[in-house]
This record gives sequence, C-alpha cells and structure tokens, in this order.
Amino acid sequence: MILFHPYLFASHQTVFLLSHNITETALSKALYPLLITLSLTFAALELFSARSFDRSKTAAGLSLFWLMFFSYGPAEQYALSYASFACGACFFPIWLAFVYYAVKKITALPVDFNKASIVLNFTAAALIIMPVLNIAGHYYAVSVKINEIPGGKDYTASVNSDEIKLSGRPDIYHIVLDGYARADILKDIYGYDNSDFINYLKNKGFYVAEKSYANYATFTAHSVASYLNYDHYSNIFGDSYKDYRPLDKLTELIQRNAAARFLRSYGYSFVSYYIIDGVIYTADILLKPETFRRGAAGDIYFDPFYNMLINKTPLALLFKNFSKEFDFSLSEGIRTLSAYMFESVKDMSGFKKPIFVYAHFPLPHPPFVFDENGGSFAGWKFFSNPFGDADVLVTGDRDRENYRKFYLSQLKYATQKTREMIDAILKNSKEPPVIILQSDHGPGSNFSFNDPRAAGARGLRERYAILNAYYMGKATDEKNTPGLHPKVTPVNTYRIIFNALFGSNMQMLPDRCFYAPVNRPYDFCEIETD
Repeated sequence: MILFHPYLFASHQTVFLLSHNITETALSKALYPLLITLSLTFAALELFSARSFDRSKTAAGLSLFWLMFFSYGPAEQYALSYASFACGACFFPIWLAFVYYAVKKITALPVDFNKASIVLNFTAAALIIMPVLNIAGHYYAVSVKINEIPGGKDYTASVNSDEIKLSGRPDIYHIVLDGYARADILKDIYGYDNSDFINYLKNKGFYVAEKSYANYATFTAHSVASYLNYDHYSNIFGDSYKDYRPLDKLTELIQRNAAARFLRSYGYSFVSYYIIDGVIYTADILLKPETFRRGAAGDIYFDPFYNMLINKTPLALLFKNFSKEFDFSLSEGIRTLSAYMFESVKDMSGFKKPIFVYAHFPLPHPPFVFDENGGSFAGWKFFSNPFGDADVLVTGDRDRENYRKFYLSQLKYATQKTREMIDAILKNSKEPPVIILQSDHGPGSNFSFNDPRAAGARGLRERYAILNAYYMGKATDEKNTPGLHPKVTPVNTYRIIFNALFGSNMQMLPDRCFYAPVNRPYDFCEIETD
C-alpha cells in the first residue's frame, strides 16, 4: 500500500495558509516549509522502517505528530487564555509529553494499520484537495488574464528639466501612517481630541485637509497604487479586471509607480523601507533594520506568511528562547521596524542627490504592539488574526471595544513620534523640504470587507476619513498652492506637488471614493462618504 497520508498531513497547514492568502502571497513562499516538512517525513519514515518498525504504524504516528505540531500555537493560546499565570515555556513540556503519550498509545492500539492507512489516506486527501484546487484556480485565472495593464501615465515630457536647477529641487518626504483616522472621527467614534496634533501641524506651516477621504480603503495596496500613480483605477484598468482576484496588478503598479519614475527623471533618488507585506523592491535605496539584514532569515523574520506559519508551531517558542538573532515575535518585529524608521527618517541630509523618501509606517494599524508611551504591549493577542483589520479582526462588541482602546494607545504613540520626526526633518534639511503626511485609510472597528452596506454610514466614514496634510517649505495654503482644498484626496497629491514644484500642468481629478469587496478587488463601486 502507498502511504502518502503523512506527507499530506505534513503539507496541509502550509498549503492551507497559502490558499487562504493566495491573493497576497507568492507561491514560492510555500516552497521552503514544504521542502523541510516533506524531507523530514521521508527521513523519519525510512529511518523507523529500517529499524524494523511497522511501516503503517510509523506512518500513522507521523500523521498524528504533524497534526499536533501545527496545532501547538492555537492550543497554547487557548490554554493560556484560561491560565494567564502560565507561560509558553511552561506549556511546551506539557505539550511534548502529551504528543509522546498520544503517539505511543495510538500506535499500540490492536488495529490493522494497513486498513487504517486507507482511511488516513482518504482523510488527508480530503483535507488538502480544496486548498489545492483554490490555489490551482487562482493561477489558472492569472494565466488566462495575460494582457498587460497600462502603467501610470508618464508626465515627464510636459516639463523642461533644463529650467530647474539642482539646488531648487527640495527633498520630498511622503510619510504614511497606516490606518490613521481623521481628527473628527477620533473625536466622534474614539472619544479622543486630536486637535493638539492638528494645531501643531498648522503652526509648522502644514495645510491640513480636514475633510479628506481615502479614494480606496479595502486594501492598503488599493490606496498606495492609486496615489503613487496619481490616477483612478477606472482610468488605469477600465472594466478589464472586474472578475480578476489576485492583487498582483496593484503590486505591479506600486513597483513601477509613476511618482518615482517622474522624480528620477529630475535627478532624485527613490528611498524606501522594508515594510511589512509591501516592500517596494524597485527603490534605489531600500532601508531596513540590522535585524532584517540577514538575507532569507531577515525575510522570514518579518514575512507575514512565514510568521503565521511558524507561530502555529513550537518553533516560535524555541527560536525566541534559544536564539536572539532569530526572534519570530511579531510584536518585536513591528517595534523594531517602527523604531528604526522613526529614527532613520529624521536625518537624510547626507545624500548628495535630492531624495524622494517613501516611509510607510505600520502604525497605528493592527497588530497593537505599543502602549501610548511606546512600551511593549501585546494587545494583538486579544484577537485571533493579528494581521487583520475591520471585520476580519473585529467579531463582536468585546472585540470592537478592545480594538478602539488598543488602537488609540498605538495612535498616541505614533503621533508623538511623528511630531519628533517632523521637527527633526525640518531642522536637519539643508533647504525647506516637501512633506506629505497621510494615512492610506482609516481604522476599521465598524468596517466590512465584503459589504459596504454592512458597515453603514458610520463604518464607511471611519474607514475612509483620513489624515491628509501637506508642507511645501513656504506658505502652504489654498491661495499659494492650487489644488488644495479641505476635501482633497490622495489621488491628487502628486499632481498638486508636481504642478507646484515643476510646473507640470497636470489636471486635478475628481475627488471620488470607491469600494471593492475583498474577494473582487477590482470590481469598484463609487460610494458617497458624506
């Protein structure tokens, strides 16, 4: 009999996780864990069989082991929720003893393991067939949609670069605080008065668009691809991709975004950061903390797919306790990255060329890992999906209450660090810089990813109403900077900036807002946020 069930059980969690995140995760991400688990299964099966162990029993024991191995993380969370005094290190030996006892007892049962293997083969096949079909269907859809998307429009031809001296090209900082709410939303829904920060920005010379909305708010990639290409998707895609599910078209637009191409044509260097699940690899300079500079290990450290997979297993605990270099703690990863970004953005004056800095902070978006003073905080552990947001994360009134409380703490910390960062940029810049301070979307305590009607007017306003502020080194207001107004949206950001700096004469686009469900990310409908 062919005993393939231990290989399928060894692969199941990797394949399931890939299937569940297929629109946001590359197929190649699964290769490393699959190679490791399948190799270990083969080695164990051959080793024990060579020692005259019953091969069917060995296979059954291996299948049970893999089931329990990938159940470790959820079992630990469940156990610790009822015994808060305990710790992960305490749970591990208990789990290990239980695994040993279970495997020993089950393999000692007086059953015909050859017949049992038939049942295990069918069970394992049934568990894995749906995620495999979902992955296959996804890549089939990709293969039949082979027509290339148009890139962002090239406006460089409309500008005479000879008219602009190098010294007249200010450094440009685009700072994105992921999920940062507009001031009125913070007051109405979160009970927090953020006027002190808004007044701080105004006193520094920023124009604050106090009624601004995000153009897109389902995925971060929606917003980023739109404002970096300063266009609406109706102009980029038309209706060609309404039935298309993968997010790779958005990724392509981000990687070869029009803003960076435009500024490179005027001698700018594009500087970006190794940010969670959205690295712009096409940046001229890609910055990341020392912790992440370890090749593949650095990617594993902060890659959401690897992180979620590892945290299902006891490996997360073992790495954390026995290796300081490879800490798979999600919270520590975000704290490390955020601290590095806040400090490194402060002084970029050492560059000889003018720079375009795109700094997309993972705050105050979940997971909630900072208290309001910047201390370590494990607020994300209150939720089943630490990377999630909106109705993926918030499943009831208790979750909603926790979300708002922890979000506000993280926002207060992000606000203070942003003030310090802006002060330092203005102080250290050789000439007045351009600073764009925005959020890609708002928080999501009421938002629904699949039905805008489920969110209601309150949920849509919370999600779409964003922080949006501009500083251009001089009086930045509606009179001196055409295109600015209280309801200006991010799609016009670079049109405003490039017109003011380079005389590019770009037309302003309508400040419209669109919604697309998570399972149909290119099927947009316009919404009335007011």
